[in-house]
Amino acid sequence: SIVTESILLYAKNKGYAIEQDIWNRDETSRNINRYNLSDEFITTRGKYYFDTLDRGGLQYSDSMNFGIQTPDGGIIYPNGRKNFKNDGWIWKWSKEKIKWGLENKFLEFIESNKSSGSKYTIKYKVYENVDNEGNIRQKKGSAFSNLILDPINQQGNSEILDLFSGKLLFSNPKPTGLIKYLLNTMDINNNIVLDFFSGSATTAHAVMQLNAEDKKNGKVGDRKYIMVQLPEAVRKGSEAEKSGYKTIDQIGMKRIELAAAKIKSENTNLFSDENPLDLGFKHYTLKAVPQNTLDKLESFSESTLISDSSILSEFGEPTVLATWMCHDGYGLTSPYTEIDLGGYTSFLCGKHLYFINAEFTEKNVLELCKRYEEKSDFTPDKIVVFGYSFTMSVLNTLKANVRVFKDTEKNLDISVDIRY
Repeated sequence: SIVTESILLYAKNKGYAIEQDIWNRDETSRNINRYNLSDEFITTRGKYYFDTLDRGGLQYSDSMNFGIQTPDGGIIYPNGRKNFKNDGWIWKWSKEKIKWGLENKFLEFIESNKSSGSKYTIKYKVYENVDNEGNIRQKKGSAFSNLILDPINQQGNSEILDLFSGKLLFSNPKPTGLIKYLLNTMDINNNIVLDFFSGSATTAHAVMQLNAEDKKNGKVGDRKYIMVQLPEAVRKGSEAEKSGYKTIDQIGMKRIELAAAKIKSENTNLFSDENPLDLGFKHYTLKAVPQNTLDKLESFSESTLISDSSILSEFGEPTVLATWMCHDGYGLTSPYTEIDLGGYTSFLCGKHLYFINAEFTEKNVLELCKRYEEKSDFTPDKIVVFGYSFTMSVLNTLKANVRVFKDTEKNLDISVDIRY
């Protein structure tokens, strides 16, 4: 039977990951009681403990197998030897680093019966506040282990049973503890976590839990998740079907709702301040464009004197707005503001002002110009227009009127982007 499973961890840009030092340290591995010794550097380096300078293993190299002269004139080699021999043991540090370590008192000779060539052995100091090159420790603890013993996969079943009143609606879900462990290996608490086969939405659950834990500990946890799941039908006769779920994504969305409610009930204090924990989500679907709509798109001429509102009705205003905001770099969760221009509703996000609906007239153009003139904080310089909703005459009027703001006190070079 399979005892272990493998998880592939990779970076799209390994150089960037190293340069930005995105990897975290496992603080739970740090035993503060182990740092029980002190020297003249305690105010800057903190307390320390000794660790052996030699090691055995598979990574043997002759260049790391050399003699070190001790205070009594003896010579010691790795593994307590008094001469050179390849027994698989080497020093952890190079000759140059050992010289530096002795000069800066990171190394110490200690009397021991381990060495056959001297009454001394050599050990290095592991300090609380600096690493073994003297640099201030920004992150404390050991590197995360590549062997994950806890949590076990069965805990994923327990979490589903707990949320869905004892019903196992999804087979073999990953436990949230595993996803949290993986996310904690990165020192980023505001990243976007994408799960491309999200299943029962364990990842969303884990992200919400981590954000709650961060807020509880006085940190800022602002991770976001994107769950992607095909509307795959649940198995016939399954517990999920008996409970009224038709597709897997429905189970995932319900889990997010139930997990959010559970987190909120267990952490009421996280929702009482002016910046409450955000446990909400938005649901988006990808839908193929009907053939008759594609035919309309191909036959539409931007020089026409009339608009075609039927094309907008195929997509819907929210879909067009969400698509464009993503296209313009605002993502799926950025807020927008509705701007009333004399009865016509436009949408403002950042420096973009979106015109989607039809029935935009010259009267609305004048209201727009009035807002630019009278509102000092109204400064969008990119107007995006759903071309199918506008006549050419109104578009020309719009372009001509906003052009003048280049020569005003605001000095706005407003572009009009007509999208079809």
